[in-house]
Amino acid sequence: MNNIDIQNFKQIRNLKESSRIEFKTISDKLGSSFWETYSAFGNTQGGLIILGVKEGKTENEILGVNNPDKIAKDIVTGANNKDLVNKNILRSDDIKFITEEDKTVIVVTIPKVEYRDKPIYLRGKIATTYKRLHESDQLCNINEINAMIRDSSVSALDRKILENYDINDLDVITVEKYRLRMKEVSPESHFNKIGSLEEFLKSIGILLKNRTTGNFELTLGGLLMFGKTTSIKSYLPHFHLEYIDKSDSNVDRWVDRIIYDGTWGEENLYNFYNIVITKLEAIIKTPFKLMGDGVTRDDSNDFKVAIREVLLNTLIHADYEFPVGVIISKLENEYVFENPGLLRLTPEEILTEKLYSDPRNPLIMDLFRFIKLSERAGSGIKTILQTVNGLGLQNPTIEVSQNRIKFTLPDTLILDSAHLNKNEKIILAFILEHGEIKNKDVQDLLNLKRTAALNALNLLLEKNFIMQIGKGRGNKYLLKK
Repeated sequence: MNNIDIQNFKQIRNLKESSRIEFKTISDKLGSSFWETYSAFGNTQGGLIILGVKEGKTENEILGVNNPDKIAKDIVTGANNKDLVNKNILRSDDIKFITEEDKTVIVVTIPKVEYRDKPIYLRGKIATTYKRLHESDQLCNINEINAMIRDSSVSALDRKILENYDINDLDVITVEKYRLRMKEVSPESHFNKIGSLEEFLKSIGILLKNRTTGNFELTLGGLLMFGKTTSIKSYLPHFHLEYIDKSDSNVDRWVDRIIYDGTWGEENLYNFYNIVITKLEAIIKTPFKLMGDGVTRDDSNDFKVAIREVLLNTLIHADYEFPVGVIISKLENEYVFENPGLLRLTPEEILTEKLYSDPRNPLIMDLFRFIKLSERAGSGIKTILQTVNGLGLQNPTIEVSQNRIKFTLPDTLILDSAHLNKNEKIILAFILEHGEIKNKDVQDLLNLKRTAALNALNLLLEKNFIMQIGKGRGNKYLLKK
C-alpha cells in the first residue's frame, strides 16, 4: 500500500478510504483523530493519511490545508512528543505536499511498525492503542494489546518457564512416541544416547532451570507439545485444538471431526499433529507429478508436502495465550488453517517471501525439526509456494479477522478458476507447460494481432494470475507467485 506514489489531485479524487487510506478535512490544525489513525496504521499494516480532502460518493473533494508548513511542523513535533504518542515512527520523507489550483494537500505515509516496536499508543496510556479495521480506527482490546507486548519481548514465547509445572505435567506416552520417531528418522542424533527421561527433556529444552528457585521446570512449549490435557488447561483454560472435514456439500454438518474426547490420547500439539496430518493426507485429491523419467515421484511437487508445511506453520506461529483455538478445516475446494494471534508481517510480505520471519514459538519449531518435520524458520512458505506453482494450483491467501490468522490453501487448478475465459485458460496452460510465455506465443496460439495479444496478457495481469518480467519486445510473462 505504501508504495502508491501520489503525484496529483486527479489520483486523490479517485481514491477510496480503506484499511490503508484515510482522508482528513482539517484546515488549520491537527485534530486528535489524526493521531488515532497514526496509531492504528502503525499497529496494523501502515497506510496514507491525506489531509485536506473530503471523501465523496463518486469523487473526492479537494479542500486543501491552510498554512501547510505549520501543519507539517505540528506533525513532526507531535510525533516526537512522548506525552502525545509513545514512539515517533515517521521517516524524513514521510510528509509530502501536493499543490495544484492554489490548494495544498498533505500526504502523510505512516509506516507499518515492526512487531518488536509495538504497540503504538497515545497520551501515555497503553489502553489508547488503536488498530485499523476496514475504513475505521478502533481501540484494541486487552487481549490484542497483550499479544503485541508478548511479540515485542526479546524472549521467545514458548521458552517461558512455568513455575510449579514440572515433569509430572507431561504425558509420558506422548514423549515416548516422540522418542521412537526420533530414533527412526534421525538415528544419528546424540539425543538418542540419553537414557534418562528427565535428562532427555532437559537436553531438548522441555525442562529449564529456574534461576530463582534452582528447580527444573517446564517451558510453555514443552507443556503444549507433550503436556497432559488437565495441565495444559490449568495454565491455558481456553486451549482448543480442532479438525473438521466439511468437504462434502451434501452433508449438513461434517464428514469427520476431531475434537478432544479422550479417544486419541492427551490433547497436546504432538498428538494433534499426528492424527490431523493422517486425516489430511488421506483425502488429498490433487495428483503429484513424476520426474522426467516418468517413474520417479517428484517430491518437490507433492501436495502432501504443502499440506504438512502449512499445518506445521500453523502450530509453530500460533499465539497460544490468545483466548481462541487452532482450527483446521477441509472444505469442498480448499483447506483452511486458523490459528490465534496477530500477523507479524503483512500477507503480501509473507506470500512474496520478501522478509525473513522468525517463528513465534522457536522451541516448538525445534522439536518438530529434531524429528525431520520442520526446517529452519522462513523456509516453510517457500516450500508451499513452490509446490502450489509446480502443480498449477490457485494461490493461497492469508487474512486476519477477530484476532485469528487464516491461511487458505485451494486444491483446485488455476485453469478451473471461474474468472478465466477460454483464451485466458489457453494462455495459462501454455505457461504451465513451458514456464513462461511471450506476446509472439500468444499471437500464434490464438491467431491474434500483436495489440490484441497484449490486451489478453494485460487482462491476466489485472486479474493477478501472471506477472511481467522485462520490458519491450523481449519481455515475458510468468505465473504470479
